[in-house]
Amino acid sequence: MVSEIALTVNHSAGLHARPAASFVKTAKQFTSTITVAHNGKEANAKSILTVLSLGVDQGAHITI
Repeated sequence: MVSEIALTVNHSAGLHARPAASFVKTAKQFTSTITVAHNGKEANAKSILTVLSLGVDQGAHITI
């Protein structure tokens, strides 16, 4: 089963450093494959480096 949710990042730092680390830590609790998409790029939600590479700023729309 594939599910997705679209949302807006409201954190003032966007999805960088601490917020990204918290996001990845939560994603790692699940056995499923989780991806994050932003501006046509996709990242493994369980990898801090790929999540940071998306460059998600405050107000950005992402799909999980």
